[in-house]
Order: sequence, then structure tokens, then C-alpha cells
Amino acid sequence: MNDHELVSATLAGNDKAFELLMKRYVPLIGNFIRSKTPNTVDSEDLVQEVFIKAYRELSTLKDVEQLGAWLIGIARNAVNDVYRQRNSQKRSVLKRHSNFHDEADALSNIPDTAQGPIEHAEQAETVEQITEALDQVSDTYRMVLYMALFEGCTSREIAAQLGLKESAVRMRLQRGLVALRKHLEASGIIQGEDST
Repeated sequence: MNDHELVSATLAGNDKAFELLMKRYVPLIGNFIRSKTPNTVDSEDLVQEVFIKAYRELSTLKDVEQLGAWLIGIARNAVNDVYRQRNSQKRSVLKRHSNFHDEADALSNIPDTAQGPIEHAEQAETVEQITEALDQVSDTYRMVLYMALFEGCTSREIAAQLGLKESAVRMRLQRGLVALRKHLEASGIIQGEDST
């Protein structure tokens, strides 16, 4: 059965048709979620949440040809919810620089509280903007930045969890922070160095 037939059958009440859709798209959604989240997040639970929401909202799908993209959209929202939930438990998204000792120079690229978003980081809109900016950073740097800024991990802890050398983690943090700063500036969350 093709996607059109499976979606029609599901909307007609055939749960087995939806199970077939799930089997078809679980690899896509699972890979997407794993690429966007740290290994401390239970990706299987997130995948399940995505398909539960998809089942409930399947009648809103306008174009079955876009089913994969539609599911990715739901998955992206689920991942963003994870980031937001974790951020809400932190005093500040970017204040985690106190956990870095070896990366002090790299973290100086993020402005202090007098210059930008740190004092406003608990505001939902700012948190979402920072999460979106992090999503724009290269996959090479995203994971180490997430673990450092959002989880408060040290370079040693990140290296141990990701199977990297500490020197490689420090390099990725430094380069990633430069890239993140550019995205934050482009979003207007922080001012560029040339701003007055």
C-alpha cells in the first residue's frame, strides 16, 4: 500500500494502516531526532510522541505527498520542546560559562549580562530564539554546545560521553561558540562587536 492508501485507511479507522505508516517513517524520524538531540535524551520516547501527535492530527495533513516533511515538522517541534523544557529549569541558558575553566577565552565571545540576552534568557521567546540559533550551527559543533550550555557539562565530561579527546572538544566549543554568536547577532538577540 502507498502512503495515500495508508493515510485514507487510517482516517477510516484502520489502526493497522497507521502501524504500517509508522514502520515506514520511524527510521526517518528516529534519525532526525538523534541528529538534533544529545544522547541523554530518550529518542525512542520522542519518536513515539511524534507518531502519537501525528495520529491525532492526521486529518489536518493537506498533502499526503508531503507526509515525510510534515512528520519532520512535528519532530522538530518535539525536539524544540525538549530544549525549552530543559532551559526552563536553568537560571540562564548562557550563564553556564561558569562551568568552563579551560574554555574561558572561547566563552568570552558570548557577551556578559550587561550586553545582551543573559538577563532575559528565562523569557520563553529568547530561549526559543537561542534554541533556533543553535539549530543553525553545524552538526559538528551543535552537540558539544548543547551539552556545555544546556547541560552544564565540562569539556572532560563531553569528551567522555562522545568518545572525543578533550582538545577536540575544546576546539569544537571555541569554533561552535563563534558560529553561535554569529547566529545570535543575525537574530538580533545580541549586538555585534561593531554595534554602539
